[in-house]
Amino acid sequence: MKLLEQLSRTGKTVSHKRVTEILSSGLKEKNLDDWLILLYQGKAKEALVWLEQALAEGLEVRQFMVKAIDRLREVLLAKLGINTSTVPLADCDDQEKLKKLIWRLMTAAKEIKTAVIDSLPLELLIAETEEITATVPVPVTGLQLKKIQDKWGEILAAVKPLNHSLEALLKAARPAGYDGKNLTIEVYYRFHKDKLEEGRYCQMVETAAGKILSRPVKVKYFLGQKQSKNLLETATEIFGGEVSD
Repeated sequence: MKLLEQLSRTGKTVSHKRVTEILSSGLKEKNLDDWLILLYQGKAKEALVWLEQALAEGLEVRQFMVKAIDRLREVLLAKLGINTSTVPLADCDDQEKLKKLIWRLMTAAKEIKTAVIDSLPLELLIAETEEITATVPVPVTGLQLKKIQDKWGEILAAVKPLNHSLEALLKAARPAGYDGKNLTIEVYYRFHKDKLEEGRYCQMVETAAGKILSRPVKVKYFLGQKQSKNLLETATEIFGGEVSD
């Protein structure tokens, strides 16, 4: 229900106090932190149920998203040693996951203006939270990560004879973690991730990586954010060549 519709149905004079009451509705019985924890943990179904119930009780989506972003911002700053008086979110300790959630919420908030249904961008974000939970590489030491980075070129070279297209996709990705068994690779586009996760492609990468690292390897992919490169630069990175004016 739109904010103006809610105000008009009250039959009362529109005041700042009344607007605040309407904006806060839907949060009185539900704790924002509970929802953020569900989102952080990748519990999409529970987070969607929570949201739908809150919407039915009059939750205003735009204001809710502002509150959610601000809350995560406070938690992140506290973890960086700023404003340490902030009450932490239970078990939400990973800074990278917090940053990615903030970015995704900010993106969804911008999309509300053009959405046919106000809540749709947020609902789509929630539906993708399983990907967010996979965005943290497996724990690694600096030595392990350096080892896989040093070997990355060799792995690409080993993949090339197996499938040229696969090598091209991996050129636009980067190794993000290695624990001696699991190789975590960061990719920046969903269609790349979907293709790389196909069974035959996964097997090829694991075979090539295992050959170079001299041990069995399981490969995992996650979506990252590469905001500094435009489409032309990405294409150049994959297919080679230079960007000219």
